[in-house]
Amino acid sequence: MSDDIVNIHTDVIAVIGSDISSVTIPTAEILSIYQIPYCSVCAASPALSNKDMFSYFWRPQLENFGQALAVFLLALNVKQIAVLYQPFSSYGYVSQEVVSEAQRHGIRIVAKLSLSQSPSVSLEEALFVTMSLNRVSARYIVMIGDSSKVSGILYRVGKLGIFGPNFVWLVYNEPTTSAPLIEYGPDYETYASNYICVGRTDVNLTATANQFYSYTQITKSDLSRVDLFQNSNVRLSADCVMNLLYGLDKLLKTNKSVTPDLLSSRKGNALLDYSRFQDTGYNGLAFHPFQLTETGDLKAPTIFASVSRKSSLDFGETNANSTLFTFYSPNLPVFFNRSTIRPSDGSKTEPILYSYSLETIDGQWILILCTLGITACILATLFLYVARETASVKAASVAESFTIILACLLCYLSLFGSFGVKTWAKCHFQWLGLSSGYNLGLSTILCKNLLLVRLFGRKHVKRPEREVLIFRVLNWGLVIIHFVKH
Repeated sequence: MSDDIVNIHTDVIAVIGSDISSVTIPTAEILSIYQIPYCSVCAASPALSNKDMFSYFWRPQLENFGQALAVFLLALNVKQIAVLYQPFSSYGYVSQEVVSEAQRHGIRIVAKLSLSQSPSVSLEEALFVTMSLNRVSARYIVMIGDSSKVSGILYRVGKLGIFGPNFVWLVYNEPTTSAPLIEYGPDYETYASNYICVGRTDVNLTATANQFYSYTQITKSDLSRVDLFQNSNVRLSADCVMNLLYGLDKLLKTNKSVTPDLLSSRKGNALLDYSRFQDTGYNGLAFHPFQLTETGDLKAPTIFASVSRKSSLDFGETNANSTLFTFYSPNLPVFFNRSTIRPSDGSKTEPILYSYSLETIDGQWILILCTLGITACILATLFLYVARETASVKAASVAESFTIILACLLCYLSLFGSFGVKTWAKCHFQWLGLSSGYNLGLSTILCKNLLLVRLFGRKHVKRPEREVLIFRVLNWGLVIIHFVKH
């Protein structure tokens, strides 16, 4: 399609699309290279906010999910959350944004779980999620994934106990499924219809979807999911078209050197990057005024809605920059089964820094084995020194043998960092000792074997002492590189 637009349909000066992100991304990159404006209704990948790659792309999509969510959680005084995400590229980006913004606002991430890519949720996956959430006392749970995945998680994990007045589910996409009774059962609505939707533009979409699917099953009509999907974006498509036209009209009126003929020949397209359409003066059907951010995304409040048993309630929104959250009214029934009581965010969990003590069996065994290892290294060193002139020891290469003993000694010494209260210095000492000993021993063995291959290979070596020096320099070069990097 992009090749046709660029090379065949040369009278096309702008493009409106409704493809998903995986299709939109390569198209947007190509059209940006050829300076052709492109507005997409449905592409929601955060990657498309990169204006270095997609300078001619813009969209009527909110891309501040993480920041809006963090501001909302602060308004509730929530200090810790769990994040579940489906590992597609766009959802992975969103999960990273959620974690980054939460941490920036002082909110702890007690769990971040990557789910399977499959839209369905198996019992094993549901058990894994349930146990992981219970282990960290998660109460506020962010679910990022496609609608089918959200449906499966809410239903199956809910049936396993992550459900009720003590839990709050916050979803990136609303749960929808074509045949909930067939896929899940008659209790589907019980478990999959209590959540808070973040940033949706049509709060009746779930109810509309359920009515749509019921209608198609009863009437046996040929309408498909695509019909529902496209119809739900009619207003955004109209806003794409109108904002594009307003931008072109504004350019013609403010820049007398630009003419319709110049635009139709694409000679004026250098003036049509996304910034041209940031504030055209258009009042949109879905949002008004229709404005874009510095990343070409929709600049509008993020609306929060509570969904409970097919009914939805808008209860608050952020400002356009997602720096402040405002409730429409105090004490709105936004939680489980329309409760006004805010659940606790769970007991505070702290990371356990496990340390060994001489009072425990584990600590005593580590001390005994370290002592034996260090003693063996000292005895081996003394033996090599005393017998360094004997033929058998010389054949084993005294210098390399000393180096390997030193590597073992570093590893043994590093284990003493396991004792007592963990500090940054102790952790660094332990890691540096283990990694240095491993690197020193491995590089020495490797270089020694390479040297043997070189000395006893097919070609006669005239100056073996020179070869020995080269491989020893190589060995210590590797060791020095390791220390420099750490």
